[in-house]
Amino acid sequence: MKLEVKRFSKDHTDGMKVAVATIVGAYATTAYVISYTPTTGGETVENHKWVIQEEIKNSSDKPLKPGTEVTIIADPDHIRHKNQMLIF
Repeated sequence: MKLEVKRFSKDHTDGMKVAVATIVGAYATTAYVISYTPTTGGETVENHKWVIQEEIKNSSDKPLKPGTEVTIIADPDHIRHKNQMLIF
């Protein structure tokens, strides 16, 4: 399956509104949205990123309860981009 998306509808990050995306797969999994407080201080960042069950360290096959603290199996490019630790 391959689906071309011509434009994003929101510009939550510089340049994203004009970005083009290609969806290359679909999965039977549980998805979560992450909110976190930076380890360097500052305000909580709400609804920062979507992750799937398989990106959560030591996760089982059962969905987590809202508010559960987890460690994400980090994407090195994302860490370098955000310049902060990804422990949620």
